[in-house]
Amino acid sequence: MNPVKIETLSISYLEIMITKHPLMQNYINSNDKEPSWDGYIYTYTNKDLKVESIKYKIPVQVKGRNNEEWLLKDEINYAVEYKHLKNYYEDGGVCYFVIAISDDGERTAIFFNALTPIKLQCYIEENKNNYKTKNIPLKLIKDKNELYSKLMQFGYDRQKQGSGQGEIIKNSIDLCKIDNLQSIKIKAYGIKTIFEAIERISTGEVCLYGKASGIDIWRPIKYKQQLGTFLKPYEEIDRTIECGNKTYYSKYIIEIVNETKRNICLSENLKLKIDTSKIDENEVKIGLNFNTRGTLKSISNDLNFLDDLLKSKQIYSNKKVFCELKGCDLDFEVDDFKGFQIAEEAFTYFNIQYNKKVSVFKQEDWNFVNIVADIYLGHIPNFEGEAQIFRLEIHNKFIPFYFLKNSKEKIVGYNFLMPKGIQITNIYNDKEYRIPSFLHYKQKEWDCLYEFKEDLLLEEIKKSDFNIVTQDDFSLLFLELLLSYDFNKNETYYNMADLIADKLLEVDPSNEYWKINKFQMLKRKGKLTDEDLNEIYSMEENTKDDMVICAVNILLDNKYKAKRKISELSQEKRKMFMDFPIYNLL
Repeated sequence: MNPVKIETLSISYLEIMITKHPLMQNYINSNDKEPSWDGYIYTYTNKDLKVESIKYKIPVQVKGRNNEEWLLKDEINYAVEYKHLKNYYEDGGVCYFVIAISDDGERTAIFFNALTPIKLQCYIEENKNNYKTKNIPLKLIKDKNELYSKLMQFGYDRQKQGSGQGEIIKNSIDLCKIDNLQSIKIKAYGIKTIFEAIERISTGEVCLYGKASGIDIWRPIKYKQQLGTFLKPYEEIDRTIECGNKTYYSKYIIEIVNETKRNICLSENLKLKIDTSKIDENEVKIGLNFNTRGTLKSISNDLNFLDDLLKSKQIYSNKKVFCELKGCDLDFEVDDFKGFQIAEEAFTYFNIQYNKKVSVFKQEDWNFVNIVADIYLGHIPNFEGEAQIFRLEIHNKFIPFYFLKNSKEKIVGYNFLMPKGIQITNIYNDKEYRIPSFLHYKQKEWDCLYEFKEDLLLEEIKKSDFNIVTQDDFSLLFLELLLSYDFNKNETYYNMADLIADKLLEVDPSNEYWKINKFQMLKRKGKLTDEDLNEIYSMEENTKDDMVICAVNILLDNKYKAKRKISELSQEKRKMFMDFPIYNLL
C-alpha cells in the first residue's frame, strides 16, 4: 500500500475513534512535515467543547504501518530516534501512536505510549552507548473510552512534571538516595479497582509522586524505580487478637492482595492468608506464612500464639470470635523453633532487652543469645567453687552474671545487677544493711555496662538501706554515676544519681556535700531556682570547707574565683577535687 495512503488511513481511523467520544477533539495533520509532532488532541470537561471547557492540550505523533502481524498483537515495539525523544523530553512529552493497517485497508489496530517527561528522562539517561534509536513498547487501545483515559492521564502527568528543562524533572526522586520521603500519591484515570491502579503503577502507566519532609513540592519518582513496584493496599485495625484466653496482639494489618485474597499481618513474622473464594459456610481454611525476621520477643510471641491456635482452633478479636478454624495448614513444626522461645524466656528472666532483629543477626549475636540461653538452662561450663561472677560481653558492653550452687547442687545463674530472689547485704559495725549489687561499680564499669531498664535499676536503689552508716558508700556511687553520665549522657545514670542525691538528703539534710550533689544535678539541667541560688550564696558565706567554697563558685558561674580557690587547695585536695564530677561544670 502507498505510504501516503497508509498515513492518511491511519490518522483517519484515529480521528474516528476520537470523534466518537464526546469529550475529545483532534487537530492532527495528514502528511505533516513538522519535525517530531503531528498535531494535538484536546480533551474537555464538557460536551459543549467550548474553549473554557478545555482540560488538556495533548501533543501527538502518529505513525502508520502496513503490518498484518501487528493486527493480532496486544503490544508491539517501535523504533524511535533519540533526537526525537530529546525533543519530546524538552517540550514536556508526547502521546505516541503507531497504527497498524491491513493489506486491504479494512482492518486496523491503534497502539499507544504516553511518553511522559519522567519516562523520557529514563530512556535518554539509559542511552550510554549513544544508540540512534530506542525501541519503545506500545499497547493496543481497545476503544474510545480507554483512549480518553490514557490522554487524561498523560495530560495530568505532563502538567505535574513540566518539561525536561524544568526543575521538577531535574530533581525527580531517587528512592535509593532519599531517606526523608514523607508521603506518596497517585492520580489514576479510568481505574475501576485499586488493583488496576497497582498494576498500572508497576508498569509505569500511572506515575508515583512523592513529597519529602521540608519540601512542599510533589515530585515524580524515577521511572525505572517504579517499574515492577508492587504496592499492597492495607488497613490498620486497632483491635486486639486473642487466642487461648490470652491477648497476643494489640492491633493488626489487613493486606488486600486481590479481590478474593487477604493477608492478616499479626506481626512482621506472621501472616494469616485467607482466600475468600475458597470459603463455604461450614469451613474457613487459613494458610500461614511464618518467618524469623523480627526480634526474639516478637518471634516467641508468634510461636506461643500458634501453639494456642493449634489447640483451641479459635481466634478472638476484642473478646469476640474472629474465626473458628476447621483446618490450619502449617508447613513447619512449632517445636522446630523452640530455641527462640527458650532464648526469649532467658532474656525476660534476666531482664535483658535485646531488640535487634534476627534478620540482621551476625555470628556475635547468635553466640550471645546461645550463651544467655545456656546460662538460663544451667549449662555453665568451667564453673568452680560455690559462687562465681562472670562478665558476658556483647557489642563492647558487658552483662554481669552471678553463678551460685543451690541447695540441690544445681548451678543457677542470676543477673548480678538485679538478682531475682537474692538480697544483697553488707555488714557495717556487725549489722547487715541492704545494698544494690552495683554499689561499688566505678565509672569505667558504668561506661561499658549493658543498658537495662531504668525502672529496674532505680528499684534496686529504692530497696536499699540509706542511713548514716551507708551514706558514704552511696555518695561514692553517686560520684561514679555522675562521672559516667557526663561522659556518655546516659539519662538512666543521671536519674540514678539524682535518686541517690535525694536519698542522701533524707538521711542528713544539713550535709553540705549532699546539698552540693543535688544542686549540681539541677545545674546540669538548667533548673536552679532563685531560692536554690540564695542557699548556695549562703553556703559560701557560712562554710568553713575550702572544697565547698570551690564548688559553690562553680555553681554560681564565678569561674575566675572558682579557679583561684581551686589553685589555693593543697595538692592532695586539688587532685581530689578535680576528679569530682562538679569540676566538669567549670
